[in-house]
Amino acid sequence: MNNRTGVTGLLTALALTLAACDEEAGDIAASETPVMKEAGTLAEAIAGENSLSKARDAFERTGLAGILEGPASYTVLVPTDEAFGALGSAGNDVFENEENGAIAAAVLRSHIIPGALDPDSIGQALPDADGEATMTNFAGEVLVFSRKDDRLVVATDGGREATLAGTAIRAGNGVVIPIDTVLVDPSQLPGS
Repeated sequence: MNNRTGVTGLLTALALTLAACDEEAGDIAASETPVMKEAGTLAEAIAGENSLSKARDAFERTGLAGILEGPASYTVLVPTDEAFGALGSAGNDVFENEENGAIAAAVLRSHIIPGALDPDSIGQALPDADGEATMTNFAGEVLVFSRKDDRLVVATDGGREATLAGTAIRAGNGVVIPIDTVLVDPSQLPGS
């Protein structure tokens, strides 16, 4: 078994442990981020943050907010409003135009990972994984977590890289982690 496969298994086991032990999971050391906030569901966590309003609207418009209200456990890497703004007019067209709902949903799926992992758990897995841990998102893409200058970052196979930005939010069905970049290349969006 190669090292990345082992790390993926480790992260999956951590996610299942965190999801099953919600009370214990609340006792997280704050070595990487401030103390995590708490919210009811993932959808409520995203809706409750002013800096995530574009993501909230996109999840609602595409119908994906429904899965964020369900019992399954997810880690959602949520781009901040600034991150969505950096996509420019092509991004605005994708996330505000009803005709592009399928494209918007595909972009959002690239930010959802099965299981509930907080930044500390991801960071703690890195030394055992030679500094990189991988997970597969709902779009079937591999995301690589690593550290750069004491910051936790996530990168795609295509080279997009985001820094975990802000305080993670623990919900009853997962974890919301704000990030500073949308994990889809803007040149891949229609109208760019």
